[in-house]
Amino acid sequence: MEIVRTEALSFAYPEGGFTLSGADFSLLSGELLLVCGASGCGKSTLLKLLKPELSPAGSRAGSITLFGSDISQLEERSSAADIGYVGQFPGGGAVTEDVISELAFLPQNLGLPKGEILRRIAETSAYFGLEKLMRRPLCELSAGQKRLVDLAAVMVGRPRLLLLDEPTAQLDPRSAEVFLDLLDKLRRELGTAVIVCEHNFEAVFGRCDKVLFLEKGAQKFLLTPSEAAAALRGSVMETALPASYRLSAALGLDRAFATNNEAAAYLEQNFIPDPPSAAEDTPPKGSPAVQLENVGFRYEKHSPDLISGLDMTAYFGEITAVCGANGAGKSTLLKLIAGGLRTTEGRVMIDGKRQSTYRGGTLYRELLAMLPSDPHLLFSEQTVMLDLARDPDGGKRSRQEIYAVTDSLGLDRGLLERYSFDLSGGELQRSALAKLMLLHPRILLLDEPEKGLDPAAKKRLGGLLKDFTAGGGAVIFVTHDLTFAAEYADRGVMLFGGSAAASGTPESLFSENSLYTTPAALIARRVFPRSVTPAALIERCLKERRVTQ
Repeated sequence: MEIVRTEALSFAYPEGGFTLSGADFSLLSGELLLVCGASGCGKSTLLKLLKPELSPAGSRAGSITLFGSDISQLEERSSAADIGYVGQFPGGGAVTEDVISELAFLPQNLGLPKGEILRRIAETSAYFGLEKLMRRPLCELSAGQKRLVDLAAVMVGRPRLLLLDEPTAQLDPRSAEVFLDLLDKLRRELGTAVIVCEHNFEAVFGRCDKVLFLEKGAQKFLLTPSEAAAALRGSVMETALPASYRLSAALGLDRAFATNNEAAAYLEQNFIPDPPSAAEDTPPKGSPAVQLENVGFRYEKHSPDLISGLDMTAYFGEITAVCGANGAGKSTLLKLIAGGLRTTEGRVMIDGKRQSTYRGGTLYRELLAMLPSDPHLLFSEQTVMLDLARDPDGGKRSRQEIYAVTDSLGLDRGLLERYSFDLSGGELQRSALAKLMLLHPRILLLDEPEKGLDPAAKKRLGGLLKDFTAGGGAVIFVTHDLTFAAEYADRGVMLFGGSAAASGTPESLFSENSLYTTPAALIARRVFPRSVTPAALIERCLKERRVTQ
């Protein structure tokens, strides 16, 4: 059955300028469509046009057919139950205070019997592993946990069409795989059609049926994954392709590897493995910027420790990536360093002084700045420019000073005159980074700074962080994008059970992990184990070219 069809779909916002032009596609029951393109190309706008109550104000042309009828004929109840939508920001659509209430909200408003509501909640919470969180307030959850609750709250309604805007951006690799496995099960057994907007194709690309690519609002192509991979070669979006696809293209193979395991088998058959070698440690590039000594934290007196016995040091001149599963305490760690939360034991040292000795806001006077998981929290004015122009001391920055920073982040100057909630996720993320850089900090704390960024913007961010640390600054960022961590971090720390389970250079950390690691490391682990990024793996393969006999 055809679930959705668009014909010549175009849309313009009231202020003028088409953000979407000529979208033509259809989707059958059980199919998955991946929508991709650079930040601001119209992906989120397209999703919202398919959900009547979220459709933005503006001028629409063309047609949208849902479940065999024009979208204008869709009843409100059908839109609520049959079309599930999850936006970019974790917890952004929450309407209740705790997890169980959030899962109950949709079926209650659909008027389902109490027994059916409880059964759906139990089934969904088990699928998502939320049983231990059911009574927790949403405000206490990590960004990744909030994302899982967002997804579960939609799934409990059993939608026929599921619209997901970067659903895996704040999930750890295992949680992302579990969620996508669930999507496959729903598509296979219930016939749910899924449309996913993503910048990181790694987990989704091999599962989708079609790829819709948008460029500056216009549909550039609608192709199968293998055809799309060929079409994207040589473009800036090529780096978003799965490592296995990029490797097969670099080796000049006629067919792309279907899985990382297939790519790993090819390397074993065609290349001589490196001899075993011990991981090399590197000395710090500068003095300690942040030191945590036996740090512990719990939200309530008798609640279990979220952080326990944590020892960690980040240095000036270096980028430190903090990785780990959802709920491991990564975001909490940043808040402890920034002083937003107080440790229950241990101590935090900032630039050689105890955190508690910084008083009257001196910690934030050209020393430390933090990007929260929700960048909206940094904006309060009517336009982004007004926010950026305001100095913390009451002064006003010049446009030249502001443009020097925003231009380096690839932000269009016209975007600065818009309200922060009108920006795409990637545009908002870069605007928030600009606000931090204008404070001239020496230490940057970043909670998933790469989320919502297209490959070009992600590369620009990585270069900016490298330049910042080359100038003597220190960066600590939390991430679930292990490839981004491997490409740009000098050191990595993996949190487990509230403490540092492993640490070292990304090369040593990810080459020694066999499960929680980068896709490139999974491919290369038995042949070139130190190649933990796609670029490093491809370079090594092209350099060696030693075929076994």
